[in-house]
Amino acid sequence: MADFVLPKAQEEIEQPKPLPEADYNLRLSKPVRVEAGKEKAKMTDGESYDPERVRDNMIFEFETFGEADPAFNGRPFTVYAPIPNAHDGDRRTRRGQTYTDLFLTRIYRLCDALGGSKDGASISIPDGACCRAHVTQIFDKERKEFFNDLDENTLQPYAG
Repeated sequence: MADFVLPKAQEEIEQPKPLPEADYNLRLSKPVRVEAGKEKAKMTDGESYDPERVRDNMIFEFETFGEADPAFNGRPFTVYAPIPNAHDGDRRTRRGQTYTDLFLTRIYRLCDALGGSKDGASISIPDGACCRAHVTQIFDKERKEFFNDLDENTLQPYAG
């Protein structure tokens, strides 16, 4: 049998805590990248799959920074922004917008908040760009704990 003495007893371990709901500074921790869609898009019958409907995603990886409490710095957030596929222009949301335009609006909003540049349909987002956004708390019923989520509707340029 192997015996060990650990630095703390299990009941002394500090559990992770979500950030309080508030506005936070966010910085891109990695360059924005495109990742191939992994999930297969379901057909309308719910059973079969159409690989042509799979969407790639732009991945935005953020971390909090510049907060007065150091425990609030370095918290990670990942935003997956779908890149429209050829079929998204044929489908509409319940508000009448095409899915192509819905997804592109989200990408352009992220670009604007991060101080990116646009030239027609081309965008450029600088590495390490910063923005500000509201962080919320959501309760996970399965794990029975709160976790943080980024409210993308509050994205704004960083004024620091």
